[in-house]
Amino acid sequence: MTAILAHCPYAKVVCTSARPIRHPDEKPVVVRPFSFPAGFADLPVEKLRIKPAVEIFVHHRLVRKKQDPLEASDVRTVAEICARLDGIPGVVAAAAAQATLEEVLALVRAGEFPEGTGLGEAVSALFQPLTPAEIQALDALSVCEDGFDLNAAKAVAFSDRIDARLASAILNGLQAAGLIQTFLVDKQPRYRLLYPVRVVCARRLEEGGKAAAVRKRHRAFYLALAVEAEEHLGGPDKVWQTRIKSEIRNLEAALAMRWDEHALRMAAALRRYWYRAGRFYEASELMQRALQGVVESDRGETKAKAKALAGLGSLLSAQAKLDEAREACNDSLAISRDRFPKVAAEAHNALGAIAHSLGEIETARVHFQESRKLLLGVRAEDWLYVNASNNYAGTLNESEEHQEAEKLCISIAVSAKHIEYPHGRFVALTNQAVALMYQGEWRRAEGILDLAKKAQEEGKRPLAHWFLNEAIIQAELDEYTAAAKTFIQVLESVSEQPDPRFVGNLIGEVAAFFCRIGRFGDAAKLWGAAEAPQDKCPIPLNEKRRIDVYKARAKEALGERPYGDYVYVGKQMDESISVKEAVQIFRAVLNS
Repeated sequence: MTAILAHCPYAKVVCTSARPIRHPDEKPVVVRPFSFPAGFADLPVEKLRIKPAVEIFVHHRLVRKKQDPLEASDVRTVAEICARLDGIPGVVAAAAAQATLEEVLALVRAGEFPEGTGLGEAVSALFQPLTPAEIQALDALSVCEDGFDLNAAKAVAFSDRIDARLASAILNGLQAAGLIQTFLVDKQPRYRLLYPVRVVCARRLEEGGKAAAVRKRHRAFYLALAVEAEEHLGGPDKVWQTRIKSEIRNLEAALAMRWDEHALRMAAALRRYWYRAGRFYEASELMQRALQGVVESDRGETKAKAKALAGLGSLLSAQAKLDEAREACNDSLAISRDRFPKVAAEAHNALGAIAHSLGEIETARVHFQESRKLLLGVRAEDWLYVNASNNYAGTLNESEEHQEAEKLCISIAVSAKHIEYPHGRFVALTNQAVALMYQGEWRRAEGILDLAKKAQEEGKRPLAHWFLNEAIIQAELDEYTAAAKTFIQVLESVSEQPDPRFVGNLIGEVAAFFCRIGRFGDAAKLWGAAEAPQDKCPIPLNEKRRIDVYKARAKEALGERPYGDYVYVGKQMDESISVKEAVQIFRAVLNS
């Protein structure tokens, strides 16, 4: 290259290389990996075909293999290959020279980049410009799942002698070399090894006999992170919720490394995150494994065990495994009752929720009240206390002690606002509005619901519960058109991921509204939908009883009279409908 340019001083050369060629007139331009968006597989073929990585693959395949342009059916295969290779230009180009698309895809899926092939050489070339220290850091970071932040990188891959500034400089250098990707989560940088890089580094780490020591550092860091996060999870602290969401795969990998007392501490610390994230099934399995590990090691009755049992009870309750859930919570209470009052309060709160799901309102009320007393006894008037108090207020409403419920809810709303817990305030105000509705004070209830909506918007939570109560008030005030529109909003808000605990109440109220306006057949169809939800988790028993109450009221008011060609009101349908179909029925009602 130097000789050519010496004889042709006005020539300009464009060439590709894994690293700079060190010519004095060289102007290097770094070509970054071409990333693929999440859900790229659902994109139309036309859009996939114009992705830069796909264009590189197709071009090199045409040049090297002398093949005709790809058929539309092959474009998706190429897109998957390019996405798995993280769009690294040189590696994508080398992959295009392999024998068949199916063979390339099989190699990439298996993480195989054979030596002596163009693909293997292209991946190896990525590491050539690096120093031994940089390669060692990459190897260590390969144990991280789904990325890592600067603190994790420092703990796992760098010695204590390297400060955060130097560690950040090394990571930025690796990003500039096209080996790691940087992205922001809650305005904080996170890093991720590109897939081919991570595969090679992980293999080299195992072969070098250093994997066990690195994983030990990884586990120690994430155990400390889980313990530090515990008190911030489940409440209003969104910063910690976001951080743990970003790190959950690392945390679960560290958890499953060895089922011992450290795994139990980590599982206990993550119980609230798992519940709030809706990961009931996977989390309950992990919790049971952690508890079993402690049984086998015979470490005795610890605070972590009490927390884990209470958390397991909540996770099982959300799956409607109420007998198992109650047993776990009672076991937690047996350990914590006289030793760990906050854990005992958590167990009582979970037992109250289980009793409530079974329709045992008085038992639920006792548990919620006991939870409140325990928290007050240790002056823990935090979000746990707000949650227990909101649950207690709900049982007061169901026991028809509406004035008492209203007074308590006012106090809870003030406490929630004081600790900056918008969702707790929303629930308190909603319970207060329900108490007012039962007392026939519909206009006051409507005003309180407006405050509840503001609290929920402040907490950036879904508004489905608010919309439901607003629709009930509008129906009671004979504002049928407004009520129908509001019901559509609430149905659409749960149509994608319906919560069966909420759907039972929702469908009952919708069916009652249909009866008010003479749509008896549609009401019966909706009752069928409520009794056979599309989710794994069945409707709790107390919600089924509410549906039966709505049916009984309708039959009492209307007798056994058929309405046109519709079925009798209250008769259970053999076939149920989905929530989306309920929206369509409602739109038809609105149009008529």
